Amino acid sequence: MAPDTGSSDLWAPGKNCKFCINTCNNTAFNPNNSKTFVSSNQTFSITYGSGSVSGTVDFDTVRIGHMTILNQTFGVVNASTMCFTFDGIMGMAFPNLSAMNAVPPFQNLIAQKQVNNSVFSFYLKSDSPTGSLMILGGSNSSLYYGKLTYTPVTNPRYWMFQMNFIGFNILDIPNCFYSCDAIMDTGTSLIVGPPEAIESLNWQIDATYNSNYDLWTNFGLSVEFDLGETTIGIARAK
Repeated sequence: MAPDTGSSDLWAPGKNCKFCINTCNNTAFNPNNSKTFVSSNQTFSITYGSGSVSGTVDFDTVRIGHMTILNQTFGVVNASTMCFTFDGIMGMAFPNLSAMNAVPPFQNLIAQKQVNNSVFSFYLKSDSPTGSLMILGGSNSSLYYGKLTYTPVTNPRYWMFQMNFIGFNILDIPNCFYSCDAIMDTGTSLIVGPPEAIESLNWQIDATYNSNYDLWTNFGLSVEFDLGETTIGIARAK
């Protein structure tokens, strides 16, 4: 499963999704193997940036580590237009974003008192394909420096917040004159923005076109994102 803070639905490829099984080599969910599975007459369809999935909306008991969610709404995918190396998505945004009108798994973990705190966190180990962590119900203080800081959620559909500006080295470029709305999304590894804003930004930092990445780049700059009381820094490429 891929935990995705940019969506709110849980789904898995079903045994009838031949594209998922034969082309993408995904492991399929078989409801015949579950004693707690409950089917419904509802259907769903979700479109992501890389493709779409559709299928039936059903209910089952879901186990994540030592935690159990009873009667979790989830989708059984019967058709897909995208291949993925993971066997489904676990949406971790807010219920208002759900295409199935469902309560997302983490909110159900809270409601069913399976976690001590209404907090989840991610540790992404960039120099290795293994070793990253998702912590449900808290965080691990040995994996970060300093104190945790907070910024308000401005739209409780996504994990959306206001960003004041983007800084490069010692230069603060006012890309967000009246603040920008930004989303924290674990479902992608990219940092993206509106084309007009990115074109202006590339001009201001003297970026050059890199055909290897099909992007405009400047590898000599470190970046800071100002979120008001919190600043997130990214070191320049080595």
